[in-house]
Amino acid sequence: MGIDKSDIRYVIHYNRPRSIENYYQEAGRAWRDGKTSYSIIIASYQDSIIQEFFIENTYPPKTDVLKLYDYLHKNHALGEGRGQNILKTYHSIAIEADLKNDMKVGSIIKILEKYWVVQRWFDADGQNSDFRWRWLTLLTQKTPHENIPVLWNHQNVLKDEAYFKLEQVKKLLFKPGCRKRFILEYFWDKKDIENLWENCGMCDYCIDKKKFENTPNQEVIPPNVFFLVLELVKKLDDKFWIQTLLWVLIGSQDKKIKEWNLDTQSDYWVLEIYTKDVIQAIFEELISQEFIYKSFGQYPKIGITLKGKESLLKNEILLEHNSSMQSSLFMRLQQKGNSHTKPKKNSPTPAKVVVEKIDTYTQTLKLYQSWENLENIAKMRELWIQTIEWHIVKLYEFWKISLQEIMNFSDLETLKEIKKNIQENNLEPNLLQPIKEKCHPNTTYFDIKICLAVMEKWDL
Repeated sequence: MGIDKSDIRYVIHYNRPRSIENYYQEAGRAWRDGKTSYSIIIASYQDSIIQEFFIENTYPPKTDVLKLYDYLHKNHALGEGRGQNILKTYHSIAIEADLKNDMKVGSIIKILEKYWVVQRWFDADGQNSDFRWRWLTLLTQKTPHENIPVLWNHQNVLKDEAYFKLEQVKKLLFKPGCRKRFILEYFWDKKDIENLWENCGMCDYCIDKKKFENTPNQEVIPPNVFFLVLELVKKLDDKFWIQTLLWVLIGSQDKKIKEWNLDTQSDYWVLEIYTKDVIQAIFEELISQEFIYKSFGQYPKIGITLKGKESLLKNEILLEHNSSMQSSLFMRLQQKGNSHTKPKKNSPTPAKVVVEKIDTYTQTLKLYQSWENLENIAKMRELWIQTIEWHIVKLYEFWKISLQEIMNFSDLETLKEIKKNIQENNLEPNLLQPIKEKCHPNTTYFDIKICLAVMEKWDL
């Protein structure tokens, strides 16, 4: 942006900025004359795919660097090749070395050039005019991979730094909070932070917050939904990314979910009534409040933090953040203008709105305590019977029903057999199908869920 004018009123980013530093510099082209100006970013959460593509191809993995190195030396024995010229276009190299695209080839050549393994030449005299006067020269002889003078750890650091900067841009754009405060904190501008009120009152977040400040506090979801998501993250800690976990929670029939046996998870279907936007926002809130974390990379994995683990043992930790997270969820979803729940399967009407406003487990508990059987509860609440069975298990885990009460749904001998099969076969408790295959044919998934819950509380 080589613009040197004082009266610019608007700076509009059609694509997401590469970093906070870039954004700050580019947005600063406006308001140089001190008059009101506007910085606008047109972005969606999915825009990061483009940025991740550039990062992955700018900092290619070691395997790809070695693949190109071997290609450049394919006709040389160890100790040979120094001084050889290679007249190939990046496109030809990408195809012949199986590196997919020209951009990655160019990035690898820059890396090898940085460490004096190759050098790009330009012939001003036009001696190689048939090749546009460009070629690669090998500066070193062919050597075993372990002797190639590339600082691999440094390359990984550069890649991690690029992803860190991208993550900060995501937080600036999508994390609920004052945008100005975020930028000041990013640059450690302590003086301006001290002079800033709670909110700047000028960014989109602060303006929207003012719109809703007279709106009564609403619980978008029951607080226990946060616990459910945390429990799933704990079970699948640092193994999958958000999209996969979201599919599990809504009961997706995606083939990968079945290939990975995730449809046998006890959490499968448990949030089927909610839209993807709601569950995505829940993950973002839990990340924002540092109950879970997201790793760097093109396919970042989700894991649970120490704070998240402690909150599963002490519910009050999560409940202390409930109000602020509910408020942020409400603002996010109001801006999208979508319904929080989705139509039930085989039903033309949406799930009851009351489910959004009160604790869904408490609803099941009240009906159970009024002597309704589980089939009737499922019909009355318009939920799957498996969902109601899951509620019963969770009510036991939350000390809402007793050991004696939950034993009404199974028997001691069945639970002992399940426990024995798990221990003798060293089975993973999070995967129900392998456990069921080792048990008596009459054993149900409900039996297994009860057994796991009873074992977790040391009641068996």
